[in-house]
Amino acid sequence: MPSYVSHAIQASNVLDKVYKDKQIFIEPDRDAMKTFAMLYDSPHSIKDLNNHDQHAKDLILKIAQIIKERKLFVDSETISLLYGHICHFAFDAKVHPYINHLAARTKERKLSPVSNHLLMELYLDEYLSKQLYKCDTLHLGCDFLGRADLHNPNIVDTVNDAYKTIYDYDKMIRYYRRFQCLINDANLLKKLTHKQLADLFLFKHFLDKNNISVERITNVYHNQWLDSSDSFMDLYHQSLTLSQELINLVNKFIFQGKSFTLISDKFPTISIDTGQKIYTK
Repeated sequence: MPSYVSHAIQASNVLDKVYKDKQIFIEPDRDAMKTFAMLYDSPHSIKDLNNHDQHAKDLILKIAQIIKERKLFVDSETISLLYGHICHFAFDAKVHPYINHLAARTKERKLSPVSNHLLMELYLDEYLSKQLYKCDTLHLGCDFLGRADLHNPNIVDTVNDAYKTIYDYDKMIRYYRRFQCLINDANLLKKLTHKQLADLFLFKHFLDKNNISVERITNVYHNQWLDSSDSFMDLYHQSLTLSQELINLVNKFIFQGKSFTLISDKFPTISIDTGQKIYTK
């Protein structure tokens, strides 16, 4: 979690929050920021490359270093690359623990290849869209998902160099381009959306099989889970705040001359799968 549409929604809302608090130095490109918040998930299709691991913080800070050293902050799409990665990091760190907690307590659904984890993510995509935009994801349209110029040499070099340094992999931009073609293909998006709606149609079977309600999945009644009683929307708003804090943090390094060590020490060393602190040697 969250699924692609939710990441686009969250990144757009983060930008609204940053603008409202007047904590902006260079105006990012909203479409690009939404795109990069989604594209962060694409490496899962690559064997032995998982940028949701303990090096997620290192990847984001490496992007920030490259942007500062090469003075790429004047390029609105390149700064959006950094901000989009931060949004994805913060959203997953806040929501993944809850989704994993629920998924561990449900039976694996055998009605389709869709796992219980993904099924809940798809439902929460719809839930978030309706909560904030009063419409389902199909009516948001592919234009909402945004787009970025993935042939922009600043983007190409930053992405490849950052992934090469952190993951010893320098072809990431190819996967970003391929994935963006998919998410911006209106016909394909309609097919995927219809498939998603078909999976959601089976959602009732999932609920019945696990004796669970949609209110439990969104936790609107604030039931206890692990050491929290936060609802999904509580976690969503926490992710907006965390994203804003981390954007402000990297801005201090890029635009205000704060030391990299100071920023690195303050940037949370947490897993974006569990939300828990990672203890490194």
